[in-house]
Amino acid sequence: MSVVQPKVNWRQPAPDTPPPATAAKPAPPPSSAQPAPQPGADEFFPVTSGGRRPDVAPGSHRVTLHDLVKHTGPNRFAPEKGDRTQYLWHFRLSDDPDASEGTFIWYSGTNLRSKNLVAVLAALGVPATGFTKLTVLGKECLGQVDLNDRGYAKLINVVGIPK
Repeated sequence: MSVVQPKVNWRQPAPDTPPPATAAKPAPPPSSAQPAPQPGADEFFPVTSGGRRPDVAPGSHRVTLHDLVKHTGPNRFAPEKGDRTQYLWHFRLSDDPDASEGTFIWYSGTNLRSKNLVAVLAALGVPATGFTKLTVLGKECLGQVDLNDRGYAKLINVVGIPK
């Protein structure tokens, strides 16, 4: 004799169980409307073929001072001495007026003990007594470029243009 078991419908709750409690209403379906434009949302961001540094062969190249930044940050060589201030000289190739190929960054200290500061001031023909940003921007010099250990161009020295 075989016993026939009733087939249980697992998708439907048993008639004696209460319906499950819902804490929140279901989320409305996503709308196809665009979000409201934010100020500056249509700002154009140009994409250039260059990177951070120009891709040039090693040798001497005419470079122009494109920007100068005074940067203060942690002293990675002597953290116990506190923050350190340095100048970041951004040089572009002279035949690239908008720096679309990138810029070389020349780091220097802020006093005359910095060899890099003395070199860049001499190369740009600026007196070592002080200067303003507007007097040095756009000045031209020769930049000695070499390749770093990863094969990228690196500015290793700056000198004045011979007359």
